[in-house]
Amino acid sequence: MTAQEPDAGAPLRDGQDRLAGRGRWAALRRSTDMAGLAGCAAIYAIGQGCNVLFQLLLLRNFGADGYGQIGLSHLAFLLVFFVGDLGYATVFLRETPTAVGWERQWRLALGHKFMVTLGLYAATLVGWALAYGRGTEGFAYLAATVPAGLIGLVSPAPALLAQQRRMASFLLQQIPWPAALLFWWLVGGANGSALHAGLIVSAGFAMQPIVSLLVGGRLRLLLPAFGSGGTMLGASVKLSVMGITGALHDRLTPFLIARLAPDFLPLMLILGHGMNGASGILTQVNRLLLPQMSTRAGLLWSYRLVTILLLGMATLFQLFLLITAATADGGASLRLPLLLPTVMAWGFSLVGSVLANELIGRHRETQLIRIVLIGLTVSSALQILGTAGSSPDGVLWARTICSVGMAVACFRLCGIVPGVAGWALCASLVLAALAATSHAIWALSVLLFAGATVAVVSMQPLLLRQSSALAENLRR
Repeated sequence: MTAQEPDAGAPLRDGQDRLAGRGRWAALRRSTDMAGLAGCAAIYAIGQGCNVLFQLLLLRNFGADGYGQIGLSHLAFLLVFFVGDLGYATVFLRETPTAVGWERQWRLALGHKFMVTLGLYAATLVGWALAYGRGTEGFAYLAATVPAGLIGLVSPAPALLAQQRRMASFLLQQIPWPAALLFWWLVGGANGSALHAGLIVSAGFAMQPIVSLLVGGRLRLLLPAFGSGGTMLGASVKLSVMGITGALHDRLTPFLIARLAPDFLPLMLILGHGMNGASGILTQVNRLLLPQMSTRAGLLWSYRLVTILLLGMATLFQLFLLITAATADGGASLRLPLLLPTVMAWGFSLVGSVLANELIGRHRETQLIRIVLIGLTVSSALQILGTAGSSPDGVLWARTICSVGMAVACFRLCGIVPGVAGWALCASLVLAALAATSHAIWALSVLLFAGATVAVVSMQPLLLRQSSALAENLRR
């Protein structure tokens, strides 16, 4: 009997070993996933950093006045590039590249995007010529980026992402801007020519198909097909409506500010590229984590990210106010009345995008689309009214108020309400925006900000998440 005891216990030990092994493998997979996400974020950060550096080179090369027009032209190029995708980048993320007929659908999508992008470029160039003239530097830059817009359409990055080849996909997405910097260095810069600057951008995008083949892409996937058999066209157009509306709204404000406050425009454009690059990192990571947004772990991630964003925005506001108080000109070079609403609008837009990912992951996109379309329509109308009144701060505050309103609506849909610390932080933000009128207001803003920060550090909730049964504190 005693001789059998080891055998009797063996199955139990084997089961424990298998469970322990599974636990170790699960932990390894989780660490690998986090390392992969960190790697993707790093690639994206490098790419966007190179984009901002390229803009700084343009600013140095053409001066503030020349860069204002070229910067607007660059925004137009990015807008055409985004709208011309027709939402296919999102559609193909949920398609399996090994499915029957996938390659045909991919090539038909390239054909659709090619034709639409050509039409958009033609319309944009005609519109620019009518508004600013054909002899302007902005027109030359925009015309020279046409090859970049067309080449960028064939990028198989969504297909690589659908295959779980995240690093290769992100590398392919971000290669144009490091490559553009390299070409800038090789040719000795743009030499004051907007046409040369645009051609350097196109040369950077020409690296995408080369890198695509190097990471195992197929040549046929770079060749568009033409026909009416694209079954994904309807779905892609529907998905792109919200994105296109948001992109048009984002581009509207700089064009309005260009007429009302041209001296603030270069700072706004450079700041915008930097902020969009930073927000893009978070957006891309959120996009990869979207399937987990219906789980407690996903909701906890969303909560923590929103908390960090709110605290970061409040910290940035206090930093701007300190710089204003410390400088001899009282911060006049920062244009604080215009800078604060610009940063606040960006911050709350980013908070809204995090919550939007959560809502999409929880299959509540129908309510989300309603919020976005109504909010952006009201924002655009109010900004145009601000332009009619020749008020640049009115334009920026109109955008900010609507961004806050959309974020609040998303908070409600997600079942999130501020805790005591959250209300203190919100009050701190409002008072910081008014701090230029009184030192007492600024002092109260600092006290509220410090109190909210101490509360978060001491593990007090900034936000509370509600359910049908009770308010759930996700900080625990």
